[in-house]
Amino acid sequence: GFYDTEYTAVLDQDEKTGLQTQPLMQTMIGRPKGKKILDVGCGTGSKIEFLLKDNQVCGLDVSAKAIERAVKRGIDAHLHNVEENLPYEEDFFDIVICSEVFEHLFAPDKVLKNIDKVLKKEGVFYCTVPNHFTLKNRLAILRGLDMEGATGFFKDTFKIWQYPHIRFFTWSGFLDFINSTGFKMTENYSYLVPQVLHLLSTKKILGINLMKPFDKIADLIVLKWLRYVCPALFCASFWEIGRASCRERV
Repeated sequence: GFYDTEYTAVLDQDEKTGLQTQPLMQTMIGRPKGKKILDVGCGTGSKIEFLLKDNQVCGLDVSAKAIERAVKRGIDAHLHNVEENLPYEEDFFDIVICSEVFEHLFAPDKVLKNIDKVLKKEGVFYCTVPNHFTLKNRLAILRGLDMEGATGFFKDTFKIWQYPHIRFFTWSGFLDFINSTGFKMTENYSYLVPQVLHLLSTKKILGINLMKPFDKIADLIVLKWLRYVCPALFCASFWEIGRASCRERV
């Protein structure tokens, strides 16, 4: 299938992006110790490598090439289609991560329910999905461009009709999706992942003309504020922390 053939062309790029993302993941997750951790759709494992110290880290992915790299890192990784039942006991993991995966799935709601099953009642769920509807992408669509091409990750490797994303989350849609299984979202780290227009500036927004370097500092403050108040337009991805469902387990 696609993840055994075409997707291998971006494994190096995916690994590099994962390493660059590690600091964001550390900010969101911290440095837990003595935890059982599962990464659903772990890829090469580069994004979660920092968790290997003092934890039992497992991973699942549909790409055999990616699993090979994850295993070399020391992750207990296995080839598995995550849209099938997860191969673990219920209430097994302290932490489950699913980062940039749901947008690839035919049945993301089923996967979310299965994550809830293997996560302990007091467990923590870390989830990220890309925002395809940033202000930048909305303007790209109006200009007749493809929204994935505007983000740039796949455009140099795949044609528009080959992009592996098949689900496209808005901010409100993402929250509705998470809440549909009963997860209680406790923290939002989306503001850490900016997606803004290059032309956006304090001068244009507030009509204030400051001298450098104060102008740059003011821009950062304003843009961070925009990401807080309007993640739907200004965050490149949605990053959320949730607690396990409070439903009765049977």
